[in-house]
Amino acid sequence: METTKQLTPLLKQLIRILKKENKALIESDGVKIEKISKQKETIADSLKLVTSIPSDNEKKLLLEVKQLQDDNLLLTQQAISFNDNFLKVVGDAAQKTNATYSRQGSLQKQTDVGFINHSM
Repeated sequence: METTKQLTPLLKQLIRILKKENKALIESDGVKIEKISKQKETIADSLKLVTSIPSDNEKKLLLEVKQLQDDNLLLTQQAISFNDNFLKVVGDAAQKTNATYSRQGSLQKQTDVGFINHSM
């Protein structure tokens, strides 16, 4: 019976943390997300020790945890997809032919533009 009493506060704490994580994901606050991930790991370790069968109230809390976790996963996947697309666009633009000035002072098309001249 004692483990049942421990499960409800852990689930409520996890719900609070997941809501904070959701807000941090929306704001793209990497520092907060890192701290929250560590807190989630600590709670997950505590939840592993619970051996009782969840009550009806705890099942509702578990469903809320699942929903919040699914929402946060979706936000994370969306952020990763955005970053991948952004890097692809920036990378493609960087590889396009660029106009630079030649030694004679005329505009010249060049594909291998770099910050350092390695030919010397």
